Amino acid sequence: MSYINTGRRLTLAAALSLALLPQAVLAQLQGPEIKIGVLYTVDGVWGSYGEKSFRGIRAAAEDINAKGGVNGVKVRLVEYDNRANPSELPNIVRRLATVDNVLAIVGPNASGDAEIVFPITNQLKVPILGTSVAKGGIMNKNRPWAFRNIMPDDLNTAPVITAVVKEKNIRKVAVIMDIKDPISKYMGSAFWPALFEKMGVEELTKKDPVTFQSGDPSVTAQVSKLKSMNPDAIVLAASPGDAAKIAIEVRRQGLKQQLLGAGGLFGDEFLKSGGAAVEGAITAAQFWRDNPDPVVRGYVSSYEKRTGQTAVLHEAYAYDALLTLVDAIKKSGVTNRAPDLDKDREKLRDALNGIQVVGMSGKHALKGDSGEVDRPTMKALISGGKWVLTEVK
Repeated sequence: MSYINTGRRLTLAAALSLALLPQAVLAQLQGPEIKIGVLYTVDGVWGSYGEKSFRGIRAAAEDINAKGGVNGVKVRLVEYDNRANPSELPNIVRRLATVDNVLAIVGPNASGDAEIVFPITNQLKVPILGTSVAKGGIMNKNRPWAFRNIMPDDLNTAPVITAVVKEKNIRKVAVIMDIKDPISKYMGSAFWPALFEKMGVEELTKKDPVTFQSGDPSVTAQVSKLKSMNPDAIVLAASPGDAAKIAIEVRRQGLKQQLLGAGGLFGDEFLKSGGAAVEGAITAAQFWRDNPDPVVRGYVSSYEKRTGQTAVLHEAYAYDALLTLVDAIKKSGVTNRAPDLDKDREKLRDALNGIQVVGMSGKHALKGDSGEVDRPTMKALISGGKWVLTEVK
């Protein structure tokens, strides 16, 4: 576990102007700092997402504090890394809630972790905003305290793949899935079969699944089995690194079929690790880096100048999570007094219901009834070694 205080740096924070806020609300804020818990991991199959998420939320804290915080009260991040160890999560969450006494929590970055963390925060009545937890259905039992600003992979992916299947006249598909990773297993065993059945597409692996476990050194036998099935398209229900490894083996064995995946594959890891093997692959996407909205462009440009790196989804979502919480704090009447912590958490939770945000990841809104997010749906195609995005109506 690690505990880190954020530093300061002057960058863009145009959308955080205090001049537009009711002074009666701001005047209630007290104390030297507003504590926000952060829970990610930089280890395991989703570790690269955790690294990017930490980087994004730290940048947001720096920007907010460089503009004076919230009515002069600085934001401090109380960070923990659970080291991809699920058994550490309950203790970390309880420590954040009852020892660190944070106002809210951002994270985690894996759906399997969220299935452990969200019920605990719901029990402890602490608002939590997940940024990379895309497994379908995990919000249902964790309301009203859990939110996420990423769409579930199933709802985000279904319209995209439906359009692609019709466009390319795909009649037969074969799914290869990771049965160790929770979200990959869910997508491969529940989401994809249901979607293809609904579309009248034959899933060749429905009765004879092709599976592996994340981290397996070889998928040669599994790809050989896919080859014998001769599908029109191969569906990758896997984390980005493993999906890239499968794609490389698919092309090595001479298969030229269309590669399809969910939104979890969208990002640099799948693109760069797969190289030429992933050219032409299609997934869903939730981050439009080249969004022409001037506010969005301002956030992205400022962030990229600071880091010297191209902004990606998980940085943007973590950055926007803190923007969202700060905006909700400003609107909610939070006092930030220690005796008011329980009431402040309730006020913040209520302010998150229906909140609308424009940040690095674009315009989006949290739904008060479900805790889900409302975002545009986009198709992502790898073409010429880069992602090309098209909105799906």
